[in-house]
Amino acid sequence: MPEENLGDSNVTNEELRTLVTIKEILQKDYEEIGDIVADYQELTTVRTSLDSSESKTEDIAHAIEKDGENILKSKELKSISNIDSYEINVRYKDEKV
Repeated sequence: MPEENLGDSNVTNEELRTLVTIKEILQKDYEEIGDIVADYQELTTVRTSLDSSESKTEDIAHAIEKDGENILKSKELKSISNIDSYEINVRYKDEKV
């Protein structure tokens, strides 16, 4: 399993736990999940192997985004400070959003 890219040196243990939780849960349903990248208490980017030229890619990306947002609202992450400020962003393998 690839390590989470912390992106920002200000990432806390809470945020690392958030990233790991998001990745573990999403990987159960989506084989396309790659790295999870965090910008300190703002944006969580889910990198995928989705090809932006494939017809179902947008639907899968929206499903991943929705599931990620639901994870952020879950009981498991309720104790994370400022969890409401996080957003989920899904990137395709060609780095398109």
